[in-house]
Amino acid sequence: MIDQRAQIRAACLDFADRLADILVLPVLEKPGEVTLDTIVRESSRFFGIDPCILFSSERQSHVVEARHIVMYIMRELLKWSYPELARNWGCDHTTVLAACRKINAILKDPANPRYQGTKRSVDTITERV
Repeated sequence: MIDQRAQIRAACLDFADRLADILVLPVLEKPGEVTLDTIVRESSRFFGIDPCILFSSERQSHVVEARHIVMYIMRELLKWSYPELARNWGCDHTTVLAACRKINAILKDPANPRYQGTKRSVDTITERV
């Protein structure tokens, strides 16, 4: 338990270092402008997961699913390249590519048992940002 807390704390510090200019410093957003900050903030609220956990290496299924959905939304709304997204997530671009392909495949197949929940998540977060 203590080791897990230390890992989460380290992930939070790493997250803060990588995204301090976006999440800690004041961001001047134009009305209606979609930013990384707004996507992370609204996704965290929707899933009830701290941004530090979203950006951590946590492997619990609900965190992984949320992370994949957030990566997909960022790709769709920000139109960033996979390497740009990967730099913000602290991972390889193929990780982001795989996450986006996975969510895209779910959304293209209404027969998929995860279709309804995934579509609702993507639609709700997209509306909020």
